[in-house]
Amino acid sequence: EATDTLHYEAQCRIKDPVVCGRVRIITQLHLQIHDAQNQLAKMQAEAAFLTAPAHEELQESASNLQHLIARI
Repeated sequence: EATDTLHYEAQCRIKDPVVCGRVRIITQLHLQIHDAQNQLAKMQAEAAFLTAPAHEELQESASNLQHLIARI
């Protein structure tokens, strides 16, 4: 396992020597996770809005929520 790990790290550094190979890959994955979490939060807020009763107060709250989500 140690040999396989060293080989993998070496291959990553060959592909991307500037950012130490795998560090760049991990950073990109973290960014993708963050983006996916933001998209999920937006979709959950929209689904909650669409399934809730249509009261004026609720619509106003949802509008405020959409403005907050747009800032994310």
